Amino acid sequence: MKALLLTLFWLSCVSVYAHSPHIVTLSTKASWPPYHKDIDPGADGIAVRAVACIMARINQPFTINKVPWARAQGLTKEGKSDGFFSASQNDVRDSYAAQSDVFIPQTRAFYTLKQHVPIAINNYDVEYIRAHMTVSARFASNALKSLEKDNFSIAGKPKSEDLLFRMINANRVGAILENTIVFRGLLEKHQRKIDDYVEIIYQTKNMGVYFSLAFLTSHPTFLSAFNRHIPPCSLLPINSMNSVQ
Repeated sequence: MKALLLTLFWLSCVSVYAHSPHIVTLSTKASWPPYHKDIDPGADGIAVRAVACIMARINQPFTINKVPWARAQGLTKEGKSDGFFSASQNDVRDSYAAQSDVFIPQTRAFYTLKQHVPIAINNYDVEYIRAHMTVSARFASNALKSLEKDNFSIAGKPKSEDLLFRMINANRVGAILENTIVFRGLLEKHQRKIDDYVEIIYQTKNMGVYFSLAFLTSHPTFLSAFNRHIPPCSLLPINSMNSVQ
């Protein structure tokens, strides 16, 4: 019912604001719960609802294009999509798009099966993982780029969080890097317990929407208007909204 209401909400926005000269097209990963949930028809999830909230406040109709994550970014770079979300900042994305203010929370952590931790847990930390273990993160994700940038030993680049979860449970890799909220959802989905894993917090990289530079050149006031209306829709604590991530 909630998903249906959200779909109807979007349709009402398009109907009410049909005079708008442009309907914004945003590309997203089809499913990355709880941020993005693939429903038929439409999309749902906490990030989708936050974006819908902001767009409604600025009277901007929009559509969501559900595609693989690498494709979402590629379509924006090619000018075939006006933007993509949910996305944290990196320099490659900055070369063809501009990120909104952040309003979607994200903390990343390394996860290792407790039974496979090779040393005393009290001594197990990020530096030990970097020096002694192979790691993995999702293909085309900023998490993977951060591992590459920080000189971790990478083994495998699965295309979904489910495949990543299977890798750690099959002991095919020493540790995986994943969003902490997403990982909790994987535990529930696959009926596993957090007590089976060691969690090592790595970084906070809150997220927003990336809008293509071409789109922003054609709509020079859009991003400032979007950012002004983030606070009532933000998923972040008030004191976190202006921090640089």
